[in-house]
Amino acid sequence: KASPLPPNPTFADLTSPTWLQSRNKRSRPATLLQTLKTAAVALPTIALLGPVAFLSQSLLSRSRPKPTLPPQAPSELTSLPLPTSRPYDIALVGVTGFTGKLVLEYYLKTYPSLKIVVAGRDLKRVKSAVDAVKEICNSEKDIDMVQASASSWSSNFSVSRSSKVVVTTAGPFAKIGNKLIEACAHSGTHYADITGETGWVRNNVKRL
Repeated sequence: KASPLPPNPTFADLTSPTWLQSRNKRSRPATLLQTLKTAAVALPTIALLGPVAFLSQSLLSRSRPKPTLPPQAPSELTSLPLPTSRPYDIALVGVTGFTGKLVLEYYLKTYPSLKIVVAGRDLKRVKSAVDAVKEICNSEKDIDMVQASASSWSSNFSVSRSSKVVVTTAGPFAKIGNKLIEACAHSGTHYADITGETGWVRNNVKRL
């Protein structure tokens, strides 16, 4: 039992060994209870973060697999001399998509004198997209359309060799964009796309 203090304790009363010893004995159960409460909160967190930290370190330490290089263009196409003239300023691929339509609209409004060719797999869908954009822009500009497949080397080389710049909005680029960018590299054609696939970009920088 704690020693009682006088009604108006002095400094000597508060610092007396007898009262301090009895006070420390009283505070121990409360201190132990607080310790147990803290442990009850902290232990589940430690138990959860431990495996997470181990798994994260394990994944980071693994070597990343090297990207598979796409097939190389056939030699009969890569050995062709660079074209001396190109009928189009820009070849646009992917006009049937939302972003492709926006790109075409921008060209028609901002640079109406550009010679543009639009390439796509389904000419019916391509024409429908082009007509819709021309209506928005109130444009009567003649825009040529050609059928081209992302899986065809000859199609990609034909598109890239016919224009000064190829602009494509058709993705995913790691899946269907390899042949077009390689055809542009071999044809001396400027290339632009909207990809955010940084691994694919890095791979092509090293490859081409």
